[in-house]
Amino acid sequence: GGVVVAPSTSEPPRLPPPPVVLPLPPVVVVPTTTTLPPTSTPTSTTVTSRTVTTTVTTANTAPLFTFYIYRVQTSETFSLGNVNGGNLGGILWYVQHDVVTEDPPRFGITDIVRYRVQTRAPQRLYNAGMNFGVRFAWNHDTCTGPGNCDKRFLEYGYFVGCNNLGSFPYPQFETYFPGGAWYSLPHHGLCSGVPTGADDCTYSFTAAGSVALADLKAQYGADFWGKPTEAAANLAKEAKVQESFLRKYPDVPESLPAPACDFNYDKFYSVQGPDFR
Repeated sequence: GGVVVAPSTSEPPRLPPPPVVLPLPPVVVVPTTTTLPPTSTPTSTTVTSRTVTTTVTTANTAPLFTFYIYRVQTSETFSLGNVNGGNLGGILWYVQHDVVTEDPPRFGITDIVRYRVQTRAPQRLYNAGMNFGVRFAWNHDTCTGPGNCDKRFLEYGYFVGCNNLGSFPYPQFETYFPGGAWYSLPHHGLCSGVPTGADDCTYSFTAAGSVALADLKAQYGADFWGKPTEAAANLAKEAKVQESFLRKYPDVPESLPAPACDFNYDKFYSVQGPDFR
């Protein structure tokens, strides 16, 4: 016969009861606020409880000027920094008054050199009502005044200075060159490209040719420098020098009129007293 399997009388194994899950208490979120200390800056914007600070730089509002400045030169070439120059009338008066009084010309000077210059006043000077400061004298790379050069550069920035011939600081007498002006150009204000008016970027320049004193004599005669006390004769000299530049450099503008020299003594030296300069 076959195998008979007797039914089992044992109970099946019991599984452990499932764990009891108790409900969690509700989560309560308590908002917190953290206040950061502000920092000291010129302007600030507040966002909720945090102070975000920003610094605003004000753009220079002084105008840009483009004009010619002239210098005299020996066989040695100089950069246009820590030097004086003039508009055409200003430099011709200097040549006539101090250089061609002897033959050959004094100081070894041989040429009138022209530069295309761009200037923009530092904002502090412009806020005082001027585009140009006092015209300092430069002698062998040293600023000799009037007054304390460093003090004024610290006050206003490295400004280009000017004075109309016949007014402070020199020459304070009739020159017979109407509209003649001199300039001072501190090297620390020299920069490349368009000047921004920052304390160290108040002017830039490019060379724009030269005319030899000997060529003026050859073209217009030995009496070219005659009649020094006649304004009409001196204005005619300016026209002839411009003509010589145009003949030599026909693709370069004959003239770029200089802006008015607006240095004002009382505005510039607004606080006066003993040794105020």
